[in-house]
Amino acid sequence: QEKEKELAKYQAYELVETAKIVEDVKLIAAVIPGSAREILRSMGDNLKAKLGSGIIVLGSEVEGKAVLISMVTKDLIEKGFNAGSILSQIASIIEGSGGGRADMAQAGGKNPAKLKEAIDKVEFLIRSGTALSKK
Repeated sequence: QEKEKELAKYQAYELVETAKIVEDVKLIAAVIPGSAREILRSMGDNLKAKLGSGIIVLGSEVEGKAVLISMVTKDLIEKGFNAGSILSQIASIIEGSGGGRADMAQAGGKNPAKLKEAIDKVEFLIRSGTALSKK
């Protein structure tokens, strides 16, 4: 587990380089093969610290199931972005459900083959304004 957490830290450095700017928001959205939920969470925390401001959505296949984690930094929560709202809108793609708080949410589903499709949709949610929580 410790070794995996170290690896997650290293992968987080690499992922920071892949950040996209979508409507003035930094977005990191990636499938991380074979990473358990705790590792995705640890990686997400590392990414949040490195980004300072941004939205992170990570997915993985664990024991034949799809797992998604979404995180939103505090400044973007204040602008109305919501990790739970983002995941609830993409969880159906992986034939699952999810939810959580504004800053961190998790989802699980039966269809890991659709992880990339689900993660790719996050950019659309930000562009269309549906990544914002319904006020």
